[in-house]
Amino acid sequence: MSDPSLSKIYLKRNVVFEYASALSILSMSVHALCLEQHDISGDSSSDTAEEATSPGFQAIWEELAAIISQTFSRIVAERTRNPTSAQTTAIAGGLLHTIIRCSAHLPPDSRDLGSLVAKTIPNIVRLLATKEGVYSLTNRYPKQFPSESGEDELNTLLDLVGTRSVLMAKACECIRESIKEGKRRVEASTQGAVQVIGAMCGSHEHRLRSTPEMDLEARFRTCSRCHCVSYCSSTCQEDDWNRLHARECKSFAEVYKCQRRNAEWTHFERWRDYVSDLYTLANKELSRGIYTTIPLPHDSRQPYDPNSTIFVWHIPSFDGRVTRKMVLLNDYHGICWKHINLGWEQRVRQMCQDVEESRGQSYVLVEGIFMHDAARCIFVLVKFWYDESPTDGRHYKAVDSLWRSG
Repeated sequence: MSDPSLSKIYLKRNVVFEYASALSILSMSVHALCLEQHDISGDSSSDTAEEATSPGFQAIWEELAAIISQTFSRIVAERTRNPTSAQTTAIAGGLLHTIIRCSAHLPPDSRDLGSLVAKTIPNIVRLLATKEGVYSLTNRYPKQFPSESGEDELNTLLDLVGTRSVLMAKACECIRESIKEGKRRVEASTQGAVQVIGAMCGSHEHRLRSTPEMDLEARFRTCSRCHCVSYCSSTCQEDDWNRLHARECKSFAEVYKCQRRNAEWTHFERWRDYVSDLYTLANKELSRGIYTTIPLPHDSRQPYDPNSTIFVWHIPSFDGRVTRKMVLLNDYHGICWKHINLGWEQRVRQMCQDVEESRGQSYVLVEGIFMHDAARCIFVLVKFWYDESPTDGRHYKAVDSLWRSG
């Protein structure tokens, strides 16, 4: 799967999801048979699931553990072009439930269980603390495996496994805490999305109008040719086509086709979530006036005002560590933007011009670098307006945004 063409086929055919689903169905059936044979349940019997496992079934659990350890820790995590996406897809297919069922039937001190936990649980715990991970578990998995008990199914399995050993008790506790954190992030993202949805419109004219706050469910129009720019209305789309997009659409379309071929395309919802994340970070970590700089002499060879600055957040895919730094816009252009601006040059310059004209008093530039896979990042540039008297306590309002990959 390290071969790009083979990886693309796997993604198109959804092989990871189908494989995880097949293992989940098998583990579900064998788990039910084991419990039925001995008439035990996770909370009402002194027997354990391990004691209810006959030698024939034991071999199945050992084989399942070996398959999961090999397939999802090595092939999916190390050899796919987008391991985070592949792993969340596996969770949607029931990977976590299969792992817990295996843990319930393997001896607590067995090598198979130790290997299974060590190779899968750390990555799953990190993923469940993200919006994508918890969504796969709480929304996509139930659609594939409808259950009257809903989330109680997972809780029952965790209760069954959590009393078996200190190792499993800690693993179950980490899983529960990660799910709580993931749900908290989903709620925060939804609230933030309501605030940033207006900044997703690609028309500069939209941001010059006095537009009421938009509904999160507002249907955005995406350019059917390039798929790179979205608009809140036909009016904004027509305005931007005449002003700018007619000249850039062709080059954007080539980017879209290339990324679609390589299964690297980022959809509108992901872009919106990234802007929402930056909105939350800006209001949490930035304060008024900290972006002022010492006046520097102007150099005509520099593309931007020598005093203009930008905040840059490096945001890994799921390990939780976020780093921020403030750099001069010209320096940042020299080390980063000159390699990836391409067709976005005019839109980037318009956003920078607005900030320069305000001299850091009304607007501030923020860029988030989000790790998309092992070889590629998504660069999300957002222009924030500083509200002196906010009604919601959040001074920074997202008014413009764009994204590129590199």
